[in-house]
Amino acid sequence: LMRSTVFRTSSTGTVEWRKEYGRRNNFDVGEDVCRLDDGTYAAVGVTDSLGNNEDEAWIRIIGSEGTSLKLLSYDEAGSEWFTGVCSLPDNGFAAVGHTDSTGAGSFDVLLVLGSSDE
Repeated sequence: LMRSTVFRTSSTGTVEWRKEYGRRNNFDVGEDVCRLDDGTYAAVGVTDSLGNNEDEAWIRIIGSEGTSLKLLSYDEAGSEWFTGVCSLPDNGFAAVGHTDSTGAGSFDVLLVLGSSDE
């Protein structure tokens, strides 16, 4: 099925490192990545490989050489999906996506604020 791939390039486009994340034979999709103030990266997406419910939103903090430092997931009764991430001051990030686990409509906005330090 799918795994998430993240790679870093030099200013000339040469690939410096390439890493795959997620489990084989599962649905693991990366949607967005941003660099944080401390030189780490925050990547976001969706997976079906972490919990017992439907799709789960994930945030992965990645070191400057591609090492996975932390994996956070958001899993409620339905589907959660992160589609974007941006950096905030002091190693912070904002991850945005959607969920169908709460609210009166089909999908609601999902917003999580965090930090690579937490």
